Amino acid sequence: MEEKFKLAIIYGEDDSNKNIYDGKIETYGNIEDASSHMEITLDASKNKYPEITIFSQLDYRFQAEVPTYILTRLGNIVFFDITKYKNGTVKYGHNGFLMLPDTITPKQKESLETLIAHYDNYSISINYDLTLHDGMIDGRFLQSTNQENALHLLQRYYKIMDKSKQK
Repeated sequence: MEEKFKLAIIYGEDDSNKNIYDGKIETYGNIEDASSHMEITLDASKNKYPEITIFSQLDYRFQAEVPTYILTRLGNIVFFDITKYKNGTVKYGHNGFLMLPDTITPKQKESLETLIAHYDNYSISINYDLTLHDGMIDGRFLQSTNQENALHLLQRYYKIMDKSKQK
């Protein structure tokens, strides 16, 4: 996973007609290209899910979180690398965020941990328990601290989810 990309999708169910398999990671967009995260997300969504009409109703003026929310409702994990580059140099540090579905399969969890291990030096946020209210996405949010790397943040998320299942 040497390539720097803007978007990664970890699929949560099998659909051999679409070449989708539980835990499969697909990446889109070179991080240093000028294309927006919305363009890349919307194009990937339209290509992978042409039967879902909401994707064809969206355009590039929407925020990338809108089609991403729909991807999570389909059971997919979405990762954005939002690092800013200028002339090949990182401007504000390495940053990324995850949007997670309500349920993560064991294969997705394994793939997610493999993916996140490549982003150990990143400041990562996790958005989960997502809802849509009046066209705005809401949910819970975890942010890595200076004392924890991306994998530690993911472990913190797992603990929170385990506690919520026990209630």
